[in-house]
Amino acid sequence: MAGRIILDGQSFDSTPKPAPAPTNAKPPTPPQAPPGPPGGPGGWNGGEGSEGITGTHSDKAGQSGAPGTPGGNASNAQIWVSVLNLASVDPGNPSWLSAKGGNGGPGGDASTPGGDGGLGGNGGPGWALGRGGDGGRGGAAGKGAHGGDGGRGGDGGHIWIYYGGSVPVVVRDPAALAGGKGGIPGSGGPGGAPGAGGMGGAGAFGPSPNGDAGPSSARQNNGRPGYPGAPGQFMT
Repeated sequence: MAGRIILDGQSFDSTPKPAPAPTNAKPPTPPQAPPGPPGGPGGWNGGEGSEGITGTHSDKAGQSGAPGTPGGNASNAQIWVSVLNLASVDPGNPSWLSAKGGNGGPGGDASTPGGDGGLGGNGGPGWALGRGGDGGRGGAAGKGAHGGDGGRGGDGGHIWIYYGGSVPVVVRDPAALAGGKGGIPGSGGPGGAPGAGGMGGAGAFGPSPNGDAGPSSARQNNGRPGYPGAPGQFMT
C-alpha cells in the first residue's frame, strides 16, 4: 500500500459533552409597572399604564453551558517531491496527503429557565367625560440559560511543494486541506412567560382597552453551532 502524509488536526466531535451547567431556580417575577396618571381638570383623559418590566435573563456565567473544544489546526509543511519516493509516497495518488482541520467538540447543556415578564401598568381613570388610559404592555419574557456553543473547526494546513529535477504528477486536492466542521451546540434553558398587559382605566363611557402581552422569548436558548475552520492552501 502506498504511503500517505497525515497532518490532520485533532478532532473532538466524538468526545463527550462538557458537564451540564447547574440548574438554578426560576428568577422571581418583577413587580407590576406603575399605573398611568388619572385625568383631571387640566386633562380629562387618564394616562396609559407603563410597560411591564422585562423578566430576568438567565444567560449569564455559571448558568450557561460550556463551549465545545475547538478542533486542532492541521500542521503546515514544506514537501520536497524528490524525497517522497524514499517514504514510498506516490504524489500522483489522490489520497497521498491529508492536512485537514479537526472537528470541533459539542457544547454543554444548560437548563435554568428565564424569568417571567412583569405585568403592565393599569391605565389611569378618566375625569368627568374623559376616557381612561390604555393598559400598559406586559414585560418581555426573560431568556433561559444559554446552551454552550459548539467548538470551532480547526484550519486546514498550508503546504509548500518543491520540485527537484523532473516534475512528476502531483495531485493537489483542495479537499485534502479542508477546514474542520464546527461542533454541535448544547441545549439551553426555556424562556420565561411574557407579562400580561395592564387593565384599561375606567372612563365615562366604559373602560379603555387592556394592554397587550409582552414579547415572548425563545422556547429554548440553545447554543450556536461552531464555526467551520478555514480551508488550507497549496502555496507553491
